[in-house]
Amino acid sequence: MLAGGTATNSGDITVNASQSVTLLSNGQDAYAQIGNGGDQVNLGASASAHGVISGTINVSAPNGSGAVTLTAGSGQNAYTQIGNGGYADNKSAQALAANFSDTGSVTVSDLSLNGGDVGSNGYAQIGNGDASATSISNVSGDVTLIANGQVTTVDGTAPNSPATIGNATGSGTVSGTVTGLPVVPPPPPPPPVGS
Repeated sequence: MLAGGTATNSGDITVNASQSVTLLSNGQDAYAQIGNGGDQVNLGASASAHGVISGTINVSAPNGSGAVTLTAGSGQNAYTQIGNGGYADNKSAQALAANFSDTGSVTVSDLSLNGGDVGSNGYAQIGNGDASATSISNVSGDVTLIANGQVTTVDGTAPNSPATIGNATGSGTVSGTVTGLPVVPPPPPPPPVGS
C-alpha cells in the first residue's frame, strides 16, 4: 500500500526477437506483461499519493502472421499486455481522483490478441492502462502497429476480458492515437434483385 508521496515506475523497453514473441498467462494473477507497472501495482494508494508509470515500449518479431502473440489464460486477473499499467493499477478502496498516470508510446509488429475465457479480467492488450477498466489512472501515449496487415483480435468470453488495441482505464482520462491498423475493405454490395 502506498501511504503517500510519489511513486515512479519507468524505463524504456525494447524486444527485438528473430523468431516470435509469445505472452501466455495461466492461473490466478499469473499475468504476462512487457511494460512498467504490473498486476495491482500501487493497490490501496492513499488520497495523498501520486505517481507516474511510463516508458517507451518497442516489441518486434518480424516473422509473418502472428509473430507477436498475446493469449490471456485461465484464472482470475490472468491478463497479457504490452504497455505500461496493468490490471487494477492504482486502485483504491477510497473514491480517489486519478492522481496517477500511465503513459508512453507502444510499437508492435505483426500480432494476435486473444482474451481469456475462464476467470474475469483476462484481457489481452496492446496499450497503456487496463483493458478490464478497473484501474484509476490518467492514461496516454500513442500505439503504433507495424503489422503488414497481420492483426487478429479475439475477445474472451469471461467478464472484462477483451482483446484491445489502444489505451484504457476504469477511472480517469484516456488519450493517444492508434495507427497502423489494417484497413478492412467493405463487403461487396449484394447482387441486384432478380439476378
